[in-house]
Amino acid sequence: MKTIIWILLSVLAFDSCKKDDSVDSLKVYNDSKGTFINITRADWFTTKESYTSGFMGGSSFLGVKLKLIGFTNGDSVKVKTYGDGLIGYEKVKLNSQNAFNDTIQISFTLTFTTNIPVDGFTKSTSLLIFKGSDTLNVILNSGELRYK
Repeated sequence: MKTIIWILLSVLAFDSCKKDDSVDSLKVYNDSKGTFINITRADWFTTKESYTSGFMGGSSFLGVKLKLIGFTNGDSVKVKTYGDGLIGYEKVKLNSQNAFNDTIQISFTLTFTTNIPVDGFTKSTSLLIFKGSDTLNVILNSGELRYK
């Protein structure tokens, strides 16, 4: 009888610890060599700076930015960026505990104010986490974005 009660209590305890999939929880990425990054927040957003001139109404500087919050056991983290088609990598600022709270410009383009896209679009980027000779590559996707 004690065994049956113990089994029932164990099942109830495990059943009450289910994850709520509707809550955006911590995202953990790791590899077989032990390098990891925990991303507690990844917010994508757009920016638009318009300049008026007589030449075709002016121009706009359109940007897509990513705010990253989290921590890693890596020595450094770099984010792949795109600026008018040129690919580069921007280093994420880590504090002494390897935590980060940084905003990175993922892409930018210069366009005429009459050519600002009105449809939704998506972006993605790669995070490269370096620890010694190991490199962890993490792909992040934006979801739908719009220029306002």
